Amino acid sequence: MARKKRKARRTRPYSGPGFFRFLLPRLLLACVLIVAGFGAYIDREIRSRFDSNIHAQPATVFARPTELYAGLPLNARSLSNSLVSRGYRSVNQISAPGQVVRKGNLMDVYLRSTVLDTETLPATPVRLEFSENSLQKIISHRDGAALDSVFLDAERIGTLQLGSYEDRISLKLHEMPELLVRALLIMEDRNFETHIGLDFSAIIRALWNNLRSGEALQGGSTLTQQLVKNLFLTPQRTLSRKALEAVMAVVMELRYSKSEILTLYVNEIFLGQSGNRAVHGFALASEFYFGRPLSSLQLHETAMLVGMIPAPSYYNPRRHPERALGRRNLVLKTLSEFDAINALTAANLSEKPLGVIKTRNTESTRFPAYVDYLHRQLRQYFSDDVLRSDGLKLFTSLDLRIQQAAQQSLSTSLAELDASRGLKKGTLQGAAVVVDIANGEILSIVGDRTAGYSGFNRAVDAHRPVGSLIKPFVYLTALEQPRHYSLATVLEDTPLTVEPRNGKPWSPQNYDKDYRGSTMAIDALVHSYNVPTVRLGLQLGVDSVVDTLQRLGSERSIDEYPSTLLGASEHSPLEMAQIYQPVANHGVRVPLRSIRQITTARNKPIARFPVNARRVIKEDSAFLLNYAMQQVVSRGTAARAGAAFSTKLQLAGKTGTTDNYRDSWFAGYSGNILTVVWVGRDDNKPTGLTGSSGALRVWTEIMKTINLEPNHWIDSERIRFLSVDSQTGLRAGGACEAPANIPFVNGYQPTQSAPCAGLIGQVQNWFNIRTIDSVELSAPTSQSVESRNN
Repeated sequence: MARKKRKARRTRPYSGPGFFRFLLPRLLLACVLIVAGFGAYIDREIRSRFDSNIHAQPATVFARPTELYAGLPLNARSLSNSLVSRGYRSVNQISAPGQVVRKGNLMDVYLRSTVLDTETLPATPVRLEFSENSLQKIISHRDGAALDSVFLDAERIGTLQLGSYEDRISLKLHEMPELLVRALLIMEDRNFETHIGLDFSAIIRALWNNLRSGEALQGGSTLTQQLVKNLFLTPQRTLSRKALEAVMAVVMELRYSKSEILTLYVNEIFLGQSGNRAVHGFALASEFYFGRPLSSLQLHETAMLVGMIPAPSYYNPRRHPERALGRRNLVLKTLSEFDAINALTAANLSEKPLGVIKTRNTESTRFPAYVDYLHRQLRQYFSDDVLRSDGLKLFTSLDLRIQQAAQQSLSTSLAELDASRGLKKGTLQGAAVVVDIANGEILSIVGDRTAGYSGFNRAVDAHRPVGSLIKPFVYLTALEQPRHYSLATVLEDTPLTVEPRNGKPWSPQNYDKDYRGSTMAIDALVHSYNVPTVRLGLQLGVDSVVDTLQRLGSERSIDEYPSTLLGASEHSPLEMAQIYQPVANHGVRVPLRSIRQITTARNKPIARFPVNARRVIKEDSAFLLNYAMQQVVSRGTAARAGAAFSTKLQLAGKTGTTDNYRDSWFAGYSGNILTVVWVGRDDNKPTGLTGSSGALRVWTEIMKTINLEPNHWIDSERIRFLSVDSQTGLRAGGACEAPANIPFVNGYQPTQSAPCAGLIGQVQNWFNIRTIDSVELSAPTSQSVESRNN
């Protein structure tokens, strides 16, 4: 019985003083461990995100320095605008780099130092004298000497993206205008220097003001809380979310210094939307709304940016200018109340307009096609982590003036072509690549008719049939065999049918559906005849032509079908620019490049990209092909271009049109610039445009904006011009009608005279001092695919 009572006592609930002695400490310890674990988790998350942002210095991209020289088509107003965009300040007298004074057509500029190729040019004060439309003189302020040229410092064009839909330009705190930081603290967090992440006085003040107004006009969040919300939390307003925000703000304050928190805030704060990309940070917002660097903003402009913080959409100065103006003026008034500026200054600034520019893409997307290709090249050398965290400076070959001109030319020309053909606005698309021939530097890439559009990059990724753009390389393959072929070689121009082993017979036709019986090679290329080209290509072997294309720069696999001889193979504008570059460069191939130099954030060079030149065409052959392509422009399918420029430039090029007018191409060059243009439709429907009526029109407008040098090649000792009969390709005489003056590789010119050369010619033939090998063209059968015309 006693045993049962003891058992019953052990099953009763535990109570009394022992509960507090044994269980409560354990509960408290468990709570402490849970809180500590939660705090450690929060601390780890904050450190992971905070450190990656505060220390991230994305690679900054710079255009090539702009050269100013006497005779440059540029007026004082345009240069003044360019200097403002670079952050130059207007002063009464220049005394330090980055300053400018303009008085009508006179301008004093203290040029900043800049990196040019492998050297750094020092800062230089100069005087510039302009006429109405050009720069006339450049005079050194130091000694009054006339200078041939000077260089503007390389302009920053953006940073490599930090995320899929975010843009920002990261600045250090000391690089921010002092009044911006002060305005930020006055308007958003007056006790920032003393609180520990939460400001209870601000919370009470906001609550009281909201109760009095009956609206939620103010918030009590500190900058630290706002930063936590932007980095970690959703925008939904719940008690649990606010509690977590408060805890994380305190943890952040314990972990990081005030300057670190403020630095991240000014670079992280959301200030608007540019298409599908978010604008973060004051530096990028300055570019987006005012088109100028943050350092060049006036106080009232800075005040507008600070005023937008609570509601960037509500205070958007483009959509709601009255709201933005009222908010800006409130910031100015508040600054005067806190003695940051005087009341008179605040009143005067409040009278100024907002000064916001028209809608503009953020600087990281001003030239998306170019930056896209740049990023692809950089990935060959650096990981994305390095490019987005080490603050590298990327000095590119991008020429801002040419890039902007190319984009404008493409956009304007396509709009006019849409209208002239009765097409819906925006139907036609296009792409353009502009290259410095000698060093392979890509000066411009345009991948869409709409400026700043960061979608499909047609210049790099649109692989389209190139049509007759391929023909010069059929003739080049022949000209590299001077014993057998020359520009005077007579080709048969009669109906041709190729019988493949399997499949339907292929019968190429000329563009005009006519046949001429025979024609010299140079005329077949100049007028872009299809049938003679195919006959020549079949005699050479399609594989030989493909080998030529790959030697010059094609990296794609090309089918060895007869239709390849008429441009059935597909290439991008960029690839065609690489293939044409050696032809324009006297036979020397230079790989195209967009990067000139890479330095650390402190300007220490870590990578240079010297010209890597290699001869891939014999100079004699390159000369002959260049001569023929000059004739294309002067009297052939590209004669429109010849009429638009001085004959002294001796421009050369080739048109290209594909089946049913789906693709319009032109590749052409002067002595220093090569430009390739494609025009077509994304849906691959016919455009009704030939290479001459479409792409050539765009090409002409682009090249008109560039300082072109003559395409003049000095005749080598191995080249000799000879008058020949255009019917036979033999030496012409007095009785020959319309003889042609044709260049030959010396030693391989014809020695026989044409029948029209008369008695003297027949005597020469009788003695037959020298003969040339004759070539009979045949048409070997091989597999074919659909043809491409002219």
